[in-house]
Amino acid sequence: MYFGVQEGNLYALDRLTGDQRWVFPSRVSSDVSAAGTMLCFVSYNGYLHGIDATTGQERWRFYMESPWGSAPALVDGVLFFGSEAGPFYAIVAPSRAP
Repeated sequence: MYFGVQEGNLYALDRLTGDQRWVFPSRVSSDVSAAGTMLCFVSYNGYLHGIDATTGQERWRFYMESPWGSAPALVDGVLFFGSEAGPFYAIVAPSRAP
């Protein structure tokens, strides 16, 4: 189970025991989207983050110049998401760390 909080972290919990698996430090400002082994979310620092769902390590980040954005949707390897600043993005989902 994965969830983020505005106070500062993205959490992964074991779905059977409820034990914490890992924590990624970031103030989450959108819903968290899951696609395969990748989690995506927008943070208050204006980035869309791609996090490895197994390890909690950041794979990549995309600067979108806005601390608010929509939960990203992954379709055929392309991430679609909007920002409060106005742009709607469609980017090929990166597979490597920044």
